[in-house]
Amino acid sequence: MDVRSFLRVLLAAALLSCPATLYSQLEELGEAVRIEKIEIKGNSSFSSKRLRSLMKTKGKSLFRPFGKSFLRRDFLRSDAQSIVSFYKTNGFLDAKVVKQEVIYNEKGNGATVVFEIDEGQRFFVGSVALSGVQAIEERRVWKLVDLKVGQPLNLSKIENIRNKILSLYGDEGYMNAAAGVLWERRGELADIAFDVKEGKRVFVGAVSVEGNTSVSEKHVLREMLLKKGDILSRSLLFRSQQRIYDLGYFSDVQFITERKDSLRSEMDLVIKVKEKKMRWTAAAVGYGSTELINLTAEWGNNRVLGTGVRFVGTSRVAFDLEHVLPRPEVRLDYTRMDAGGETSWTFGRRVASRAGVYFEDIERQDVARKTTGFLLSERYDFANKVRTILAYDQRWVNATDSTALKSYVTNSLNLSVERDMRNDLFDPERGSYHQIVEEFAGGVFGGDNSFEKVTATGCWYKTVFKRVVLAGRVKAGVVVPFGKKGPSTAAYPDLYRVPYENRYTLGGATTVRGYREREIGAEGTQAESEGGLALLMANAEIRFPLIGRLGGALFLDSGNVWPDLKQIGWSDFVPLREKSAITIADYRYSAGLGLRLRTPVGPMRVDYGRKLKPIDGHTYQLHASLGQAF
Repeated sequence: MDVRSFLRVLLAAALLSCPATLYSQLEELGEAVRIEKIEIKGNSSFSSKRLRSLMKTKGKSLFRPFGKSFLRRDFLRSDAQSIVSFYKTNGFLDAKVVKQEVIYNEKGNGATVVFEIDEGQRFFVGSVALSGVQAIEERRVWKLVDLKVGQPLNLSKIENIRNKILSLYGDEGYMNAAAGVLWERRGELADIAFDVKEGKRVFVGAVSVEGNTSVSEKHVLREMLLKKGDILSRSLLFRSQQRIYDLGYFSDVQFITERKDSLRSEMDLVIKVKEKKMRWTAAAVGYGSTELINLTAEWGNNRVLGTGVRFVGTSRVAFDLEHVLPRPEVRLDYTRMDAGGETSWTFGRRVASRAGVYFEDIERQDVARKTTGFLLSERYDFANKVRTILAYDQRWVNATDSTALKSYVTNSLNLSVERDMRNDLFDPERGSYHQIVEEFAGGVFGGDNSFEKVTATGCWYKTVFKRVVLAGRVKAGVVVPFGKKGPSTAAYPDLYRVPYENRYTLGGATTVRGYREREIGAEGTQAESEGGLALLMANAEIRFPLIGRLGGALFLDSGNVWPDLKQIGWSDFVPLREKSAITIADYRYSAGLGLRLRTPVGPMRVDYGRKLKPIDGHTYQLHASLGQAF
């Protein structure tokens, strides 16, 4: 590890320590007494290990060598409630914690916590009945009643079924529907009956907006999925509320229903909004393993000249250490500025449009590129979480890196289709994400470069136990140049027909860890590889909690980029081989571990990755970044 990498790791470790969080937790400790043991008595239906897993209070464990649990009275109260709740969801309706005792050791600095449980009788589902359903097909309601005769009685599950029935009726316009649950004990069995009172169907009356001062009413009403005369659907109300929030104009959106005539089946809707400031500024400081530090400033106006157009200007600069000894020297190596306007509606349709200009200046060791560009994009969001983006990009580039042309223009049309089913954009625990991007440059669009590029990505996330998450990603792509040929003397003629920024590169904190940024690819004379025209990458990661907000991860990364599809062979995918036999065509592998610190803006992470097929003497790399790798 060089001195520069060592300084980066020290800074990341300082950030991960988060003393403010540690102090706030210590202040909450009721007593400075360490928990030595947790005993549970009276439990015969469930093991003590299973019950201890429900508790916030933790004792000593081989799996928590660095964990220190202190006696907290609020945790003990919460643990008792968790135990009782667990028993009741498994049919023990009369379960209770009859005794809770803290036994101190002789020194008074350690204690054993004892929970004594009275499980009571266990009840099971005897029969299930449904009544009062007339306006909706009864089979649709029965699909929601997920109860089987003989299974343990779960009151929270029964309540959840009742809420699902009400939601179904609410979606059909029966806003005043009621669903009661009756059950009778019959020995150890309980007979369950759901009784529905449907009420009258409600339709939308007049729709109005209150609280708006600078945003016109029409900009709010056009986001509504409900119009006068429509069935008043609860789900469409929620979706309409989210669409209004997505405008970015309001900090609060509420719907108020009013019935002015009790004899009418219509209810008026009042949309009460609270506007944000139309003009805003923001600034941020970041850190990463690629750059020592980066600064971002942003300025925007949510309504330009009273229209529905939003203007956003962003400036970002990044610095790195040029020298450490004898005197540290910080060098500006990246600058980017963006400015543009965007609107949520185009030509009377809910199609988001954006037009903007940008400037980018990269100067890293012997790599330098200055880019000026113009971007025009159209985005449409489908109801099933599918999004399409069509964008036209025109850029003018002056370069000193591995490109055939040192000054060129690239005109391209990009089509992106993605489906995002993740439960959290920054730290997903379940769901999936799929994207396919098609880029066509040159040809009828003109410019100095002509190629077609297709890239597909798939990510999957699954929680297997508590907060233990399995995450996987596969990414593949190919670039096919056409038109005029590259220099005949070049080692890879097709490679130089595609600008460097449009080639594939791998290595770094978000692709194949253990390798430096853009290290994987055809070797050149520069600090970073020359990239490739074919890509294949796969990642697997296990994410698990450690202590408080701190978590860990184990990962296996793999991937490579090839200058030409013809270079790919089955032998390249052998996981291990002699160093002297490894070439740039070899598929790379790396494995490692990392730390994660949960923050409001996503996890901060430090990863240690080790190469499994190193070409040179550099066998590992440390990475620090904000957000998960994928």
